[in-house]
Amino acid sequence: MTEQRSDERLPNPNGCRWCGVDKQRHHQRWAPEVRWHGWAEPTGEQRKHRMLARRARRQAPGSGATDRLAS
Repeated sequence: MTEQRSDERLPNPNGCRWCGVDKQRHHQRWAPEVRWHGWAEPTGEQRKHRMLARRARRQAPGSGATDRLAS
């Protein structure tokens, strides 16, 4: 498993199932798995994984979020 850098954006939990882009900005997108595609609702598992990843990012030391709360 690779470690994600803090400046990389995590997909919105409700972003496209295939590429993670929000529905309002999606239109047609390319993803290797499905090629050109319209927005597709993410699975429940994808939503859960994305939410947990965002929570872990916020709680990571040096993320900035916990630093601001301590001030």
